[in-house]
Amino acid sequence: MGRCQICGRSGIFFGTMRCKICGKDVCSSCLVYLFSILDAGGHLLDRWDACSAQCVDTLVRKFEEVASPEAVPISEVQAINKIPLLMQRFMIDPRNKEWLGSYVIRVMRGKPFNISFGWVGDPSVTRGDLFWGRLVRAVRLVVVQHLITAGRFEDAAKLYEELGMYKEAGKIRARGSEIRIKKTEVSVDLNSLLGQLKEGGIVVIYRCPHCGGKLKVGKDTNIESLKHCEHCGAEIETVDLVDFLRTAMS
Repeated sequence: MGRCQICGRSGIFFGTMRCKICGKDVCSSCLVYLFSILDAGGHLLDRWDACSAQCVDTLVRKFEEVASPEAVPISEVQAINKIPLLMQRFMIDPRNKEWLGSYVIRVMRGKPFNISFGWVGDPSVTRGDLFWGRLVRAVRLVVVQHLITAGRFEDAAKLYEELGMYKEAGKIRARGSEIRIKKTEVSVDLNSLLGQLKEGGIVVIYRCPHCGGKLKVGKDTNIESLKHCEHCGAEIETVDLVDFLRTAMS
């Protein structure tokens, strides 16, 4: 006689399924569909369900281990499209071997398989919405960190807003504004210092930190010519240049 360990329903012909996360025997009414595993021909190998939000949380945390910054692209669209592939990596991770179920030998021997978030056999169900939404949020948070690293603060702030993380959006916008203000101040300082060099007829030699090439800075030098090294083409940090000129002229 089957008995649901969540709602307690039971009966002689009462069927239950096992939660893939915690192992409880649960009726279909209490299970939450997550995703399906298909073979190369599109045939169902297994279906994953969870019995509670806590079990979904457990699986999402496991997924986040494979959704590392190195594995997630900076493009939000590409990152979301990569979720099925990341789930495949999760399924063949030896650390998760105990979760692989009856098809463990098939998977671990390298047989091709696919992850489907649609409910196989029921075209009206397009996603395991709860789990899919959590995975999308996980990869979008990685994308945010990429955007911050790339200095795209406004894009990062907008994505934070879409995720409902308004405080974080405000902090990133403030950080972007602070950097813009500092860059403006540095540019003003550099203009002033170049003006002093011109008035005094002074020439100083600045060495490129990338190649060691000598860059003459004097009366005919302008800001545009100091953005990149004339020898190796590397970008010159304006802050470093300003500090050098201040020291040279003190």
